[in-house]
Amino acid sequence: MDETRKNQIVLVSVIVILLVVVIGFIVVSTMISKNKSNIDIIFKQIYSSDYELRILNDDYYLGLYDDKINVVIDKEGKEVLRTKSDLAFTDYFDMVDGNSLIYEQKEDQITTYLFNGESMDLYDVISDINYGKPLLTSNYKIISIVEIKDNGFDLYDVSKKEVRSIEGYSFVADYMNDKDYYFTNNEDFIVVKKNDLFGVLDLYGKEVIPCIYKNIKGIGNNLFIAQDKKGNYGVISTLEEKLSFKYKVVYYNNGYYLVVDKNNKMALLDYEFNNLTGFKMDYDTLIEYNLRTDNSIKLVKNNDNILIVNNYLEDENKTEYSKHTLYVYNNGKLTSYDEYGVLVDKDIFLYDKDYNVVIYNDSFSELGRFKLNASKIHSIRLINDYIMEIVYDYEDGVSTLEYYDYSGKKLEENYGKTIIIGDKYYGAVSDKQNILTIISDGKVVKELKEDNIRVNNGVIVTKNSLYVIETS
Repeated sequence: MDETRKNQIVLVSVIVILLVVVIGFIVVSTMISKNKSNIDIIFKQIYSSDYELRILNDDYYLGLYDDKINVVIDKEGKEVLRTKSDLAFTDYFDMVDGNSLIYEQKEDQITTYLFNGESMDLYDVISDINYGKPLLTSNYKIISIVEIKDNGFDLYDVSKKEVRSIEGYSFVADYMNDKDYYFTNNEDFIVVKKNDLFGVLDLYGKEVIPCIYKNIKGIGNNLFIAQDKKGNYGVISTLEEKLSFKYKVVYYNNGYYLVVDKNNKMALLDYEFNNLTGFKMDYDTLIEYNLRTDNSIKLVKNNDNILIVNNYLEDENKTEYSKHTLYVYNNGKLTSYDEYGVLVDKDIFLYDKDYNVVIYNDSFSELGRFKLNASKIHSIRLINDYIMEIVYDYEDGVSTLEYYDYSGKKLEENYGKTIIIGDKYYGAVSDKQNILTIISDGKVVKELKEDNIRVNNGVIVTKNSLYVIETS
């Protein structure tokens, strides 16, 4: 064998060996990557002390000792204020002007303090209020403190620092939450009752809409949906009638109205009451509409799509799927999807009576489909771009909360209430709020064990510390 041939054989052998090494390295690396998450989580502590921490708003935290305020900490973990004396408090809210109001209710007196980001000072002392409740805007800004009286109510205007006694009316507001806070959708007006009929007052007690309606509720921008004595619905302002009282239903959300005529046909109106669809959509008459309760119809704006759900509570109210239709309005075109249950989050979930679930994005491109062994679906909520939280009843009626990906694969991990949303991970807090688990690609990548874990605007708040998440 000549020398050239030998060199060729040696070169080929070296190349083969190198290829084997490279392939082996790739295989090993692939195996390692399958067992190791592609995300590295670090809990960076930005504040720690002996104070018990409470969330004031998105930017600030209160440090308490013996249930009294001692310090204020910003979202960077810096103590921006130490109080001159320990401040007792009952509750606290942001105001419409951006400041924060902290108040203590004690016996027949309310003491208020104002925090403006730099200082916390005594704001006002209100006497002769025994039990006041906050009146808030829909985004939780405090407007007033209200105390109900035998023949009316007292209203303390927090911006004017004035108490106004209003007699002859019952205080109603637009709605209440589970903490018994009052809410109004029009911050300059309040809904009241007189002689069992509804009307509207301004914050000074002047009647701006007379108490002549069976029901009324604010929807923002000084507009109100009202029901007349004949049971018909319309839209009014404090100045004039905006939409005549001839409809069986007027429903408002996201700048659009859904109205139902006497023939049980629905139409979609824009904010200026232009009819976008004509009365072409069917209305489910099996459920009586009520302005102040949950109703079977739903109106959702999903990017360029307006979704009109004729009956999204079929599992709750036992109505028939054949009575249900989803309508989608997009740039002048109305499309219908019959006999499906509908849930809408960032994406759209349709399911039939056998609980075959189909998932669409906001352009109605299919993302996935699967069958759920359920007897009732309560909710579907996105955790991130590929994981869903589904609350449903098994076929035997037992309720459960579980996680699935878009292919319908059930994720076996269930670590508690999901509170953090990330692009490639999500977090869950245990029922006792003492373990925060971060999960990525179905694997646990990090755990934080502390007491009273909460998450606020990207900051992890525990009993005595603040953390932020860093990833690599």
